[in-house]
This record gives sequence, structure tokens and C-alpha cells, in this order.
Amino acid sequence: MITLNKLLSDYWSQIALIIGITTSGIGYILKVFLSWNLKRKEITFSKVREAKLVELKLFFESYIQLESHLRSLRLAVAQGHETSEKEIRQTLTDSWLKFNLHLTYLKIFLSSDEIEPFEKIQSELENINKKLDFFTIDKQHGTIDSDLIKELRVLGPEVFLKRLPELLNIIQKNLKKDLKID
Repeated sequence: MITLNKLLSDYWSQIALIIGITTSGIGYILKVFLSWNLKRKEITFSKVREAKLVELKLFFESYIQLESHLRSLRLAVAQGHETSEKEIRQTLTDSWLKFNLHLTYLKIFLSSDEIEPFEKIQSELENINKKLDFFTIDKQHGTIDSDLIKELRVLGPEVFLKRLPELLNIIQKNLKKDLKID
């Protein structure tokens, strides 16, 4: 009967070779698996980032269109151009639908901190729309709310030229930080 000591002393080089090959094989398989797993995560991350950028682009397109319609509506209401106002209101519904749709899709890709400025923009635009609607309704019924007129006068310099650009700057800063752009 062969003892373990004799077996190890006689065949030590073959045993070391087998252990080395086995260890190398296991190491290589582990390396391939980890590399594949990392590559899969990188691809998933890049696809998610690409989808986020596409949704951001679509959101900004819908935002610009909606803001433009609201500015035009404000001017038409202020100047009393009822035909222009009617035309703008017909396209405004579609602009709101696109804006809300793209904002909803975009929220999928954003953290709660990133969502906040987008929701503030939505709130500001809804507020503008409501004020313009109330003014039109009041005008049709022959009543005019002086506080509402004051608020409408503030829309241009305060909301369109100050608050909305500030919110857009916050969004740009968050986006640059997310994309690691200086």
C-alpha cells in the first residue's frame, strides 16, 4: 500500500502541475464571468443613459412648444385678438398633451431631487394657463378682476423672463453633474 507521503514525494511535480492548471482554469473562468457581468451592466447603463437623453430632448422640445404657445396666448389675450386666441387655444391642448407625456416618461429616469425643477416648471406653466383662462372667462362675462390683471402683467417679466429660466438653469446644472460635464 502506498502512503500519502510516498505519493507526494514521488509525484510532487505532477500534483503541483495539476493543482496549478486547475487553479488557473478556475481563475480564468471567474475572470471571464466577472468581465461578462461587468460588460452587461455597462451596456445596460449606457442604454438607460441614452434613453434618458432622448426623453430629455423630447421634453425640451415639448416645453419650448408649450411655452411659445402660452406666450402667444398671453399676447393675444392682452391685445384682444380673439381669432388668434382661438387658433392658439386649438393647438394648446396638443402642446399640453405632448408636454405632460414627455414629462411622465422622463420621470422614469430621474431621481426625486432631479424631478423637482421639472414639476415646478409644470406648475408655473399650469398657473399661467389658468390665469389666462380665468381672464378670458371673466372677459366673456363682462367682469374684470383687477388682481388678475396685475398677475397677468407680471407674467412676462417675472415668470417668462425670470422664474422659468432659473428652473431651466437648475435642470442644466443637474444634467451636467449627472453626465459629468464641467
